[in-house]
Amino acid sequence: MSKPIVLLIEDSSEIRSIVKLALETERYAVIEALDGAQALRSLKTSQPLVILLDLLLPDENGLALIAKLRKHSDAPIVIVSGKVSLIDKVIGFEAGADDYITKPFQVQELVARVKAHARRFKRTILTRPEPQRAAQATRVKFGDWMMDRASMQVSGQGGEACDLTTREFKLLEVFVLSPNFVFSREQLLDATRGFGFNVTERAIDTQIVRLRKKLKDHLTDKPLIKSVKGIGYIFTSPTEALLE
Repeated sequence: MSKPIVLLIEDSSEIRSIVKLALETERYAVIEALDGAQALRSLKTSQPLVILLDLLLPDENGLALIAKLRKHSDAPIVIVSGKVSLIDKVIGFEAGADDYITKPFQVQELVARVKAHARRFKRTILTRPEPQRAAQATRVKFGDWMMDRASMQVSGQGGEACDLTTREFKLLEVFVLSPNFVFSREQLLDATRGFGFNVTERAIDTQIVRLRKKLKDHLTDKPLIKSVKGIGYIFTSPTEALLE
């Protein structure tokens, strides 16, 4: 069985050596990248479970690199930086990072966080629906609801219609076709762009509040859509794609 991969983007040879040794001891395969260009090239041939990213790279700012990495990988991005202020951390999370570790760091803590992120990301990969089947599904059942993608309608078990706007339907469709996948607000904006959304993350929060109410999601102790602190949202209901 192949080893899980960690992409280490760091220009310091000393730090790379320390981190690589620690992760290889835990049976991870480590791909080293000295700058952003090397990191992007490595993603064409490998699929890491976790990306460790230094912010001060020789060829570009690590924050700008995050958006480029996201075009090729959904793997958790953990910033490892000497910048320690709260505002630096906030900017890092807003740029799309999933975690932030300050230098100098304890190697044991870094390894523990890598393992935690790898476990969570691996679960999301294993529980994603087959893309071809989901994309071709005319109807998808979830919870007490049935989604008809052709007519853009959602109905309950008793046949009652859930009155959704086009924006709300498209947002729900993104969730239903990828259950148990943690979406950042930025990813939800990208996935639903062009359907009338304002280009702000706050718009996503507002739409999800309305969507939950219409699905009566706020009345149950097992909600369909859950917020994931510091990241975004996840759709937790099992789904059944019905092909016709």
